Amino acid sequence: MEVIIESNLHNLTIDQHENLRLDRGADYLITLALLVVLQFVGKRVSQKRRKCDSDSEKERVFGLDIIPGPKPFFISFIGNAYNFLPIQETLNKIMLWHKIYGPCMKVIGVNHTGLVVYSAEIAQSFLKSGDLGHVSKENMPFYDIMRPFLGNGILIAEGQHWRNRRKLLMKSMSFQSLRSYTKILNKHSKRFVTTLENLFQDNVEHPINVPINCSFLAIITEILTGSDIKNVHEVAEYHHNFQTWKQCLITRIEKLWCLLDSLWIFHPKYKIHNEAVANMNSFAKRRLRELKLRRQSQIKERNEDESYSNSDPEDYDKFRSILDELVDAGVSDAELVYELNTLLFGGHETTATTIHFFFFLMALHPQHQESCRREIDQVFDDPLQAPDENLTFEALANLKYVERCLFETMRLYPSVFAFMRYLKNSLIIVYKGKQVEVPAGTDIIIAPWVIHRNPDYYPNPEEFDPDRFLPEECAKRHPCAYLPFSAGPRNCIGDQSLIYYDFYGSS
Repeated sequence: MEVIIESNLHNLTIDQHENLRLDRGADYLITLALLVVLQFVGKRVSQKRRKCDSDSEKERVFGLDIIPGPKPFFISFIGNAYNFLPIQETLNKIMLWHKIYGPCMKVIGVNHTGLVVYSAEIAQSFLKSGDLGHVSKENMPFYDIMRPFLGNGILIAEGQHWRNRRKLLMKSMSFQSLRSYTKILNKHSKRFVTTLENLFQDNVEHPINVPINCSFLAIITEILTGSDIKNVHEVAEYHHNFQTWKQCLITRIEKLWCLLDSLWIFHPKYKIHNEAVANMNSFAKRRLRELKLRRQSQIKERNEDESYSNSDPEDYDKFRSILDELVDAGVSDAELVYELNTLLFGGHETTATTIHFFFFLMALHPQHQESCRREIDQVFDDPLQAPDENLTFEALANLKYVERCLFETMRLYPSVFAFMRYLKNSLIIVYKGKQVEVPAGTDIIIAPWVIHRNPDYYPNPEEFDPDRFLPEECAKRHPCAYLPFSAGPRNCIGDQSLIYYDFYGSS
């Protein structure tokens, strides 16, 4: 009996232990399951929280204080102005700042806060905005010091005046107008070749910057006014005065106190500046007198010609100067002088600079020079494309390699390394994933020199590679990654014209 009871107790103890082990195993499983569930739920909650925080971060609008920049000069009024000097080092400095500060940086200017833009994406926010309050040029010392020469010309005009003037000038830069410039460009291109041949007859090295500048000055002057200046000394004198004016501007920028007109008048270069401007104004007034006399003569001839018709299809290629549109619109003589100064400044300097660097790069890369030469020879050997060695407008479409080399030249050496805008209205940009409000009153400096050398847009950016501008390569890039003529509503009105002139100069 005792044995049976003991046996039963033993069995009972074993059963209890087994049940206890099962209960503990179940507890472990339940606990493990709960931990897994809690971890899963916690992860989802954390993800949602991070998403909410991220969404909140995206929705939050920051100020310019989150954008870094170089330390201002110790005099707070001057801010970062001296950081950009000397001018000879400015390009190296902005390249270095791009590496340090990223897509844009904040600077403190004289009376202004500025934003220097190195990113195509941020540049697009300003340049492609439909609000003209985002592309103003008011209250900017750099443009203000040009006013004695450029007045209220289209480069720095504002508001409705700018709209009306741009609309008038765009008429004279149409596809049909470009065709009519062909004879002028062929004539001056031949003169330029003759000038270079005479210059190098002695087989000695000579600088070619002056012949290039004078040649394009003569081209732009005739296209603008219809005046064919055969007096090389008059063209050379204008070039000299223009270079003097530019050096005076550099002086005013380097010596910041000279930006104030009240102090600039005491500088020794003040009189030199005014004399250069007066000489260039005299040049412009002579061209306008010639334009008006020619118009009077044409009107007289038309009145005497009974067969004349404005709708004559043969007039398709007839030349009409750019300023004819402004004269027809009743623009005053004083404004015509300022507009001519502006267009001469913007036209001849940019094209001459591009051609100068094009020749430089061709000399450095003879394989590309040879490819361009073969393409040009092929066109000029075709009497349909170049009758009597006069390049036709249609022949330009067959200079594809030359075109790519020109575009690559303007990428590496844009004629304007930076351009500026003034915000009249605030604008939201995206900076490193965050929304940043750029307030009204901010100066915007966009630097094509840096954007064109950004390896994100152009791998091995310092390498000269015309194939970057094959159609399939261009399609891969951001539309504002190439800005030789700016972009948007205040882009260069003559961008297509200037490329057209460079085609003839290079060919």
